[in-house]
Parts: sequence; structure tokens; C-alpha cells
Amino acid sequence: MLSKKTHFSTDDAKVERITSRILAPFVLFVVFTLLGAMAGAYWLQQRTIESHSAKLKQHVWIAYAENLKEAASLLGSLTDFIESNSLIQQAWLDEDRQALLAAALPVYKRISKEGRVSHFYFYALDRTTFLRVHRPERYGDRINRHTLDEAFTSQDLAWGVELGASGQFVLRVVKPWLIDGQLVGYIELGENIKHLTRRVKRTTGADLVVAIDKRYLEFDAWSELQEQLGSRVDWNQFPDKLIIDKTLAVLPRQLVQQIGQGVEENVSITISDEDQIYDASVLPAVDARKQLLGNIWILLNTTTQHRDLKTLTTVFVLSSIVLAGLVIVLFYAYLHRIQSKLSKAYAKLRHEIGERKQVQQQLESYSYTIAHDLRAPLRSITSFSQILAEEVGESLRGDARDALQRVIRAGSHMAELIDDILELSRITRRHMSVGRVDLSQCAGEYFERLRSEDPNRRLEYHVEKNVIVSGSRELLYAALKNLLENAWKFTSKRETAIIQFATTTLHGETVYFVRDNGVGFDMEYVDKLFGTFQRLHPKETYPGTGIGLATVKRVIERHKGRVWAESEVGQSATFYFTLPDGAN
Repeated sequence: MLSKKTHFSTDDAKVERITSRILAPFVLFVVFTLLGAMAGAYWLQQRTIESHSAKLKQHVWIAYAENLKEAASLLGSLTDFIESNSLIQQAWLDEDRQALLAAALPVYKRISKEGRVSHFYFYALDRTTFLRVHRPERYGDRINRHTLDEAFTSQDLAWGVELGASGQFVLRVVKPWLIDGQLVGYIELGENIKHLTRRVKRTTGADLVVAIDKRYLEFDAWSELQEQLGSRVDWNQFPDKLIIDKTLAVLPRQLVQQIGQGVEENVSITISDEDQIYDASVLPAVDARKQLLGNIWILLNTTTQHRDLKTLTTVFVLSSIVLAGLVIVLFYAYLHRIQSKLSKAYAKLRHEIGERKQVQQQLESYSYTIAHDLRAPLRSITSFSQILAEEVGESLRGDARDALQRVIRAGSHMAELIDDILELSRITRRHMSVGRVDLSQCAGEYFERLRSEDPNRRLEYHVEKNVIVSGSRELLYAALKNLLENAWKFTSKRETAIIQFATTTLHGETVYFVRDNGVGFDMEYVDKLFGTFQRLHPKETYPGTGIGLATVKRVIERHKGRVWAESEVGQSATFYFTLPDGAN
């Protein structure tokens, strides 16, 4: 009873190991799947934020360009109004600067208040300044400005953004001035575009920060402007840059560090400042000459999106953990049920196997005992029959003498049967001691033995060299011996017996074979060939017990191999076998 309980506990342990081997990979699969899903969801949401930011940045740039174009169009319309003013025309033709100022000043006051015009110039044909309406005390100088040069060259309206020495970006529109179809000079209107950044922010929600290289600024002019505006911008905040415009009252510290360090253009970075998150990109700040002056930072406040992403990730993680736990628990319960069934089935199977082993052992014991016990009376029958034949055989009549000879032959045949049965039983029960077996050497030795036992027969044999396998030498020798004996026996009617032992390859598998030029057999009865006591030829012509091929089959199957045969009646026979785990 104790032993049986121990067997069941061992069975349960084996099934438990199977369960753990299934559960562990399943848990890993679930975990990695959820991690992949979380990573994918996070990546997708991040890509959504980045895509939204990219579209918004493009919208910012388009809005900025459209606002510039709209402002330039408005300034162009104002220059049309100015050039057609009769008082202004007459003062210009009279070259009367005071009269021109008197006529233009009311116009300037009106458009500077309504249209934010900050600069108003009249240029002579040689491009010298005849009058600055916004600063009439300065005149007679030559201004090197791209928009003026372009209007002079093209003789058409020219506009563009240019940086002043004081650090102001000004949208300038220059128009050639025609009176009665005659070019008389040039009119320029300029608008400080600082208000455009505020308009872009209202339109798109993005903040702008403009940082300019100090090489393009004059400290005195900048200081004068800052004093007029009442601004407290620190000129020394950065060694080589100056922030001339911004829509944020306080810049994030990380942004200030990035501006000081300098970054490549057209790149995007994420900036965190306390509880705010910005998606920042850098664009080049260029003037009408396409000259790089500095950088324009576009800041998109993505705090809400990142918070939503964090919340979504948290919810997804918690939901995934709960779902994974539930799936694992359910799968474990399912495995536990299977484990219970497997334990019962395994225990039942072991019990049945044990019973069959006992029956098999009993049958083998019975066959061995019966065969062994038959030897003594059979030996007596055979011996006394031979003695009787020697002493009185000559005096017996023909039928009696023939009957006595039949008894002797039957006894001898029965003795052979008993020996073969005992050999088959020993092969079935024998322990396999696995090692390297040289089948070429075994075949060669047995061929020499056959030749020595019957030197009068002509034998031509062929053995492939170095056929080495892994298996039981004793069992494999017994199988090979039976195959070679069969070939020797069924070639006895040939003038020269030709027997071959070699290997071939079928479907990538090494196959061993014994081929002869004997009488062969009918393939219709090939299924009976390896059965115990099965014979396909009369024993009077080819003696034997029908145990040899059954022995071959048992040996090959114990080595996890297969055995089969092919033949042509009256031509030849070939016996094949495999040793899938034995090829070395």
C-alpha cells in the first residue's frame, strides 16, 4: 500500500512539472504581449501628439507668412494713396521739404495709428533720403536696404522683412513714384511686425520667441529703443544672442539653456518647465536678403496631451495587469483541471503498464520454462530413437524404418525450435549495452565463418567498409547473422552465391541492407515475412524454423529502427533496416 501511494505522488510530481512548463511560457507570453501592447499604444499616442504638433507648426508658419503678405498688401495700397495725393505731389515737384512734411505728416499720423506704420520715407532718384516723415530731422543720407535696391532694379513694388540696428524687424514696402508717367522718386512705408507674433499666437495658440545674433545689432541704437519702450531686457543674458521678441512673459529655464547653447535648425525638442510641457521647434530667422540672422522658436503647449497620455497609459497598465491576472488565474484553473485528469490517467496507465509487464514477464518465464522442460524428454526421445535405429534399424521393415527416421528428424527439428524460441526470448529480455559497433567487421567475420563451414560452395561477398553504428553489439550481431544466414541459405541452389552488405540513403536517412542473388519470394506475402514461425518456402528444400526474421525485427525495433524487404521471385532479395539513433 505504501509503495502504491509513493507511485501516485511521483506521478503527481511529473504532471506538476508538465503544468509548470506550460504555465511559465504562457505567463511570459501574456506579459510580453501586454508590454508590447502598452508600448504600441504609448508609441501610437506619442506619434499622434507629434503629428498634431507638426501640423500646428506648419499652420503657424503659414499663418505668419499670410499675415506678412496681408500687411504688405495693405502697405502697398497706402503707397498708392500717398503717391496720388496732389499736395504731396506738388511739394515734391517744388522740392520743398517743409511743404512735403506739412502735406505728409497728417497722412502719417493717421496710418501710424490705424495701420501701425512706423516708418515713412521719400527717396530721390539717386536713392538718397529726401525726407523721413517719422524723423524729419534726418535726411540726405544714402540707405543700403535690400527692398529699396530691389525696387530700383525692378522698377516695381518691392517688399520684405529687414532687421534694424535697434533690433526691430520691420516689414518694408518700397514703390517707385510716378507722376504723369514720369519716375520722380521712391516712397517707402515700414511696419514694425512685432504685433504679428501676437496675432499668430491668437490664431494658432503657439508662442514665438525670436533670438537674433548680436552681430547684426548696434548696442546704442538698441539701448535707445529700450529706453523709449521702457523695457528691461538684459543685453548680456547670452554671449552672442539677444531675444528681441517673445509672446511668453517668462521663458522656461530649459528653453533659455537651449537658446544659450545653440541648436540646429529645423529640429524639434520637448521642453519641461515645472508643470508645463512644450513641444519646441527651431526655424531660421532670415531677412529679405535671405540672410540668416538668428532663430525663431515655436512653442506648442502640449501639457494637456501629455497628461492625457499619462492617464491613458496608467489606465491601460492597470487594466492590463488586471486582465493578465484574470487570464493567468483562469488558465491556471484550467491547467489544474487538466492536471487532475492527467494524474488519474497517468496513474491508470502506469497500473495497466505494470500489469502488462507482469503478464509479459510471466509469458516469457512460461515460454522459457516450457522450452527448458521440453529439452529433457525430447532429448530422451531423440537419443533412444537414434540408438534404436543403430541397433535394429537394418532388421526393421521399410515403413517402420521410415517412421523411426521421421521421429528422429522431428525431434531434431523440435530441438531447433526450442533453441530458437529460447534465443528469441533472451533477445526480448536482454539488457542493451550501447556502444560503437563496426557492422562491416561483423559481416566480414561471419562471411569467413560461412566459407570455412562449407568450403565446397562458391561465395562472392561484398562488404562496405567502415559501417559503424551505435547500439548493442550482441543484439546487432544476432540480427546481422540471421540476415546473412538467410542469404546463404536461399542462394544454395546458385552456382555462385553473391551476397552484399552495404548502405544507401533514402530521403536523407541512412539505410543498411543485405542483398543476395537467391530464389527470392513473392511480394504478395511480404507482410508475413517477419512473423514468428512464418515460412514462404518448403522446409524440405530450405530448412529452418521461421524464427530468424522475427528475431531481426525484434532487434531493430529495440534500436528504434525499421525493417522491410523487397524481392523478385527467382531473382534476388534485399532486406533493409534503419538505425535512426545509431548512425555515427
